[in-house]
Formats: sequence, structure tokens, C-alpha cells
Amino acid sequence: MKDTFTSDVPARLDRLPFGRFHWLVIAALGITWILDGLEVTLVGALAPAIQGPDGLNLTATQIGLTGSAYILGAVLGAVFFGRLTDRFGRKRLFTITVAVYLLATVATGFAWDFWSFVLFRFLTGAGIGGAGAAGSSWEALAGSAGAGEGAGFPADRAATSSRPLAIMARRNAAGPRVANRAAASGSSSPP
Repeated sequence: MKDTFTSDVPARLDRLPFGRFHWLVIAALGITWILDGLEVTLVGALAPAIQGPDGLNLTATQIGLTGSAYILGAVLGAVFFGRLTDRFGRKRLFTITVAVYLLATVATGFAWDFWSFVLFRFLTGAGIGGAGAAGSSWEALAGSAGAGEGAGFPADRAATSSRPLAIMARRNAAGPRVANRAAASGSSSPP
């Protein structure tokens, strides 16, 4: 016979106030996701101008390769910065990766040839991939009971209501775990 165990932790978490700190976490992650989507859209919309003689005079193949460089940068950035996140803290690495993204995006506008464009697109991808990795772990911790100072959160702000984070969590790799935990809590409305 299987032993069952009942906990009132999810119900207690749902009763906690959802404060300014939690809204800042959600805003930071939301902005990162918007930038990620906007990034791909902008390059696609600007491809004809980039290909033209007044731009970088790139071929369609070269434009495609720059898109691949962005995706490769996002994957490697998530792995590299995700590992550093565990070592140096989520808030610090989230800030650093957003700065990498910002600087690489600006540098992309000053690309002088195909290879500089590829390099800057790769770095832009690395910044957004790293921000996603740092943000995902940050978000998972924000919704975890018992996450504390070692996780990058002050102990009094570590626990939070699970429903709003579950809504945001469905977008990323950590999403299913966080969303399932929130759904299992039985809460049907935000606090």
C-alpha cells in the first residue's frame, strides 16, 4: 500500500501577498520574452534593407546564416550563462545577460560586413539565451517554497503565490514544472 502525505504548503503560498518584488520579476521576464520575439521579427522585416546595396549587400543565404548564428548564440548562451548563474547568482547574471544583449544589439547596427554582422547576431542571441536561462531559474525559485538568500532572494521574499507565475511560466523550459505545481495547488484565482 502506498503511503500518502498531505501538505497545506500550496494553500499557505496562495494566501501570501503578491508584492512589488514579484511584479518586478514578472516584468523583467516579460520584457526579455518580448525582446526575444521582437528580435526575430525585426531582422526578418529588415532583411531586404540589409541585403540591398545601401546595406551590407548580403545574399539570402547569408541572411539565413545570421539567423542561425542568433539561434546558436541563444542555445550556447543559455548553457554558458546558465552555468554561471548557479555560481554567481541569478539576479547578477540576469543583469549581465541583458547588458550583453543590449550592447550586442547596438553593435549589430554598426556591423560593417557579413562576419561582423554574424558575430554581433551571435552575441545578441547569447545575451537573450542567457537571460532566458537566468530568468527561468529565477522564476522557478520565485514560485518555490523555501527558496532563500542562497537562491538570490531575500528569505522574506522567496515564497509567493503560484498562480500568476504559472501563467508566465508556460512560455519557457521551466514552465511546465512551475505551471503543474501551481495547478496542483488547487488555486483558481490570483490572491
